[in-house]
Amino acid sequence: NKKTFFLIFQSILYYLSILYLYKKIKKKIDYKNLNILIFFLCFEPTILQFHSNILTESIYFTLLIFLISLLIDFKNNFKYHFMIGLLLGIMYLQRSAALYLIFPIIIYYILNLKNFKIFMKYIFFIIIGQILILSILGYNNYKRSGVFHVIPFQMKHTAWFYLSDNIVSSSKNIDISTVYQKRLNDEKKWKEENNINFESEKDRLRLYDYYQKYFFENFLQNPLTGLKIIIWKSLQTSILDPGMVYSSMKQDHTINRYWENSFFSISERIIYSLIIYFISICGAFYFIKKKDYLLPFLFLLLGLYHLAILGWVGVSRYSVPSIVCISLFFSNGIIFIKNYFEKRLK
Repeated sequence: NKKTFFLIFQSILYYLSILYLYKKIKKKIDYKNLNILIFFLCFEPTILQFHSNILTESIYFTLLIFLISLLIDFKNNFKYHFMIGLLLGIMYLQRSAALYLIFPIIIYYILNLKNFKIFMKYIFFIIIGQILILSILGYNNYKRSGVFHVIPFQMKHTAWFYLSDNIVSSSKNIDISTVYQKRLNDEKKWKEENNINFESEKDRLRLYDYYQKYFFENFLQNPLTGLKIIIWKSLQTSILDPGMVYSSMKQDHTINRYWENSFFSISERIIYSLIIYFISICGAFYFIKKKDYLLPFLFLLLGLYHLAILGWVGVSRYSVPSIVCISLFFSNGIIFIKNYFEKRLK
């Protein structure tokens, strides 16, 4: 159905974003580091695989790289910051995880700007740009359903579905199947008491609010257990899977635990992940040694943000935006390791 054209389009768009990054960052880092960074973004298989499927990631990576490029090329005019706000809004249209991206940007601005009044003005224009896009989204929802809203149901439903049972089961030492059944019974009872009509979007939004409230109540009652589970899930998310897209195409959903069948074994994925992370950590030390903090801090903030927002799901797919962000550390790490061995061999 002519979807091949879309795959080609999103690939071209992605490599155009890398070209744009190249132009903006080439004056900030040395030539060798720049070449490795660009090579990593062009050919790292965990990133590359998403251009071959119609998922949200490829376009989101493109928008993320455009955002990083704009933030690197910092300008002192209101139009520039308004454009960043528009881009944040567009990124949210692509993936809901971008909703709170303004917070790591605020931290970056605090480090980049010394004047508080100018800082507030720039952030104001970013917010105006983002609100403009969100308002269009909200108005479109209003015209369609009679309800103005901008938060998709996944943001309110997913934690209730994935985390609630684990938190209650671990904190109260109750069998997880019992907790699962209680959650479904509570949901059914709430629907009946509130006369939820699934034909009404207003009622569905009330139900999503119930899901969100249900999760937060369980989490706030057991915060330490919740944090332990989130950290453990985030570690699982951090395991890279370069064969995920291929494996998902070949999965047989009729068999039990079908998601465990992967092109690469778990040991192979862990080894590959440890290599990438080890080189990136070496790159971080290299920045510390050079006392170069602002640029790597931007990449680190954006990487940690995506891990914090998406990591608790425990699915490697959601770590890939963070991999885009550690590209700078990986390239520096290669240089660091190369220099280390050259000194040892002299």
